[in-house]
Amino acid sequence: GRVADVPYAIPGDWSQVDGIAVEVTTVATSAVCRLGIYLPHATTGRPDALVIDGGTVDFSSGGGSAGVRTLAITATAVAPDSLVYVAVVPQGATAAARHINTGELIRFHGFASSTLNEVFRPNGTSAYYQNSVSGALPSNATVTIGSVVGQPLIALKRSA
Repeated sequence: GRVADVPYAIPGDWSQVDGIAVEVTTVATSAVCRLGIYLPHATTGRPDALVIDGGTVDFSSGGGSAGVRTLAITATAVAPDSLVYVAVVPQGATAAARHINTGELIRFHGFASSTLNEVFRPNGTSAYYQNSVSGALPSNATVTIGSVVGQPLIALKRSA
C-alpha cells in the first residue's frame, strides 16, 4: 500500500498522455499495481492534485511472467515542459516493480523542503511516497519525503 510518486518531465511537444507503463519483476498471486498521475503543488512542488487514477495492471502470476505492463488511460491533458508525478502502488499480494536504485530523480527535478535532512539524505535515497493506500488513489496526495530503496521505473505514452 505504499505509493511511490515518481517525477516525470513532460516534453515540450506533448499535450496529452494516454498510457502508463511499468515493469513487474516479481509476480505474485492476486497482485495488481495501481497507476495514476498527480500535478505538483503550486508552492511546494510536491505531488498534490490527482489528475487521473488510471486503474490497475495485472502483477499476478495469472497475468503472465515478469515483464512490462501497459495501462491505457483516458487521454489526459498535460502542460508541455512541465512536471507531473506518476503514482505507482502495488496492491494485494507482494509483487515488485523494476526500480531505479537511487532517489536521485527527485533531486534532479528539485524539491522544496524546510529541513536540510530531507534534501541531503545519504546515498541519494530521497523520494516522495504515501503510505496505506488500498483501492483508489486519494484525490490529493499527502506525501512524505523519506529514504527508500528506489523509485519505480515508469514511462508515459504520448497521445497521437
